[in-house]
Amino acid sequence: MFGASEPRPPDDSSQHDGAALRLKVLHVIYDDPGNPWVAGGGAVRVFELYRRLADRVEATVATGSYPGARDGVRNGVRYLHLGARGPYAWSRASYAAAANRLLRKADYDAAVFDFSSYTPIFMPRGRPSGITDRVTVTIPSAALSQNADSSLSTPPGEPASDGLDGSQVPGIHAAVLRAASRAAARTEQAKAADAAAPGECAHVGASASYRPPPRLREFIEVRDQTCRQPRCRQPARQADLDHTIPFDQGGKTCACNLGPACRAHHQIKQEAGWKLTQPRAGYFELTTPAGRTYTTEPDAYPA
Repeated sequence: MFGASEPRPPDDSSQHDGAALRLKVLHVIYDDPGNPWVAGGGAVRVFELYRRLADRVEATVATGSYPGARDGVRNGVRYLHLGARGPYAWSRASYAAAANRLLRKADYDAAVFDFSSYTPIFMPRGRPSGITDRVTVTIPSAALSQNADSSLSTPPGEPASDGLDGSQVPGIHAAVLRAASRAAARTEQAKAADAAAPGECAHVGASASYRPPPRLREFIEVRDQTCRQPRCRQPARQADLDHTIPFDQGGKTCACNLGPACRAHHQIKQEAGWKLTQPRAGYFELTTPAGRTYTTEPDAYPA
């Protein structure tokens, strides 16, 4: 299954107009518990999932149509039937077309679909806006320098020059620049400490626990951007953070011993014959069972 967005689950205590705020989910799957052609475990699984989450999720399950199919709500789960009612081949083909149209036009916070080569579904580029708990802002260091005497010194909430063309911008822009300036200052301090430390890592931000704290995880995700397996482009924020030297073998939870690995490549790395080292923080050397070694460096940001 693939999601169109990765929303933060709503707090059960959230209220909106006197009622609990529920996540609006659109689930696209051809299978339906009442479908005479396809009514297998997938259909039952989807129904049971949303039936049990009915108090927290406003789910619409868009399934294929069939003879006698009726739209409606079943135990808190809304069912919408798409496409022709038959015959089976035409039902399936017309369903794919209708489902893709629905994904482009429907109002939802998150969309999920069950993959099937018989029913190709594509997440639209112009899909409706959903909920996001992450916004990444990339700012050239030169822009921060230009803002040192303008936006960054402006009190919060007051207009300030953005430092790029001299125009006035709302206070939120200035707040972003101030936060970026503080982060840049921390980075410069950490770089200086690393340069003076043995192994080029002073272990600034290291944690004694197995799981990296949020700030360390965010640093690794920003530094590496993608899975460290050569040619894998899985985003780092969707990957596991792998200890190059296993934690139970003395490996530190530190920037010099962590790197993102998608689940598949994380598991492959643990197979016999594979060896991963990190001679410098962010620089990985992967040796395959055939003896070939591949080096991966931090992904470059656009200039």
